Amino acid sequence: MRLGLQLFTVRDHVKSGQGLHQSLRRAKELGYEGVQISAVECMNGDRPEVDAKAGRTMLDEFGLECCATHRPIERFESSLELEILFHSVLRCPFPAIAVPPQWARDGGLDGYRRLADNLNQLDEKMRPTGLSMGYHNHAVEFERMGKGGERPFDILVERTEKSVHFILDTYWVWHAGVDLLEQIERLKGRIPVVHLKDKAVFGWEVDYAPVGEGNLNWARILPAFANAGTQWVVVEQDSSRRDIWDCVASSARFCRAALGALPV
Repeated sequence: MRLGLQLFTVRDHVKSGQGLHQSLRRAKELGYEGVQISAVECMNGDRPEVDAKAGRTMLDEFGLECCATHRPIERFESSLELEILFHSVLRCPFPAIAVPPQWARDGGLDGYRRLADNLNQLDEKMRPTGLSMGYHNHAVEFERMGKGGERPFDILVERTEKSVHFILDTYWVWHAGVDLLEQIERLKGRIPVVHLKDKAVFGWEVDYAPVGEGNLNWARILPAFANAGTQWVVVEQDSSRRDIWDCVASSARFCRAALGALPV
């Protein structure tokens, strides 16, 4: 498995082209092999400071790959050809939506059924171009709904085609009180990219933490991902109680050592 950095983690540092360039350099120096492009302000909008071609040039300069993205589902539904071109230029095979759209949340279980059908339709159109449509979870998808106590995440997994991938987020699955290892096994072959995010206790509070500094059992989690066919483990930390780059460096040190210790 290869190590990536979710740029959402350092979003305050990638608002300009210069900031993105410096952040990519820093990520490479810390041992990251790729990045996920998400919340990169200088690449957003109709006339971004850094377009896909310029972004690819920066990545190539540092020998980094774009392993995944997060994009609003509305962009895929309204401008699919442009999204396919964007990801093709970046050579990024795993686009995904970051959160369920409001209409899915408002629609309850039927809303998530509609969302699953939409993901299937987008994936079918993307597959000939070498892309795979994906979905990234939070905890909200594990809320039990209706008389039967169904969970939206189960609908998304069971109703989508096997070619639709999931960017499984370790923190949010654990936060929801769900068996993470069970979900990894369930999604075997469908989680090419995953988010490594740790959870720590600070007095009476719980919060995000650098990978390896919290309470998730990485000695069991990382081998499970390897067995499930995961290609990229991507460090993500939504917020930090200290300098974020110090956290990114700590996560890199831990992950590189842990990944190096896995059986080949």
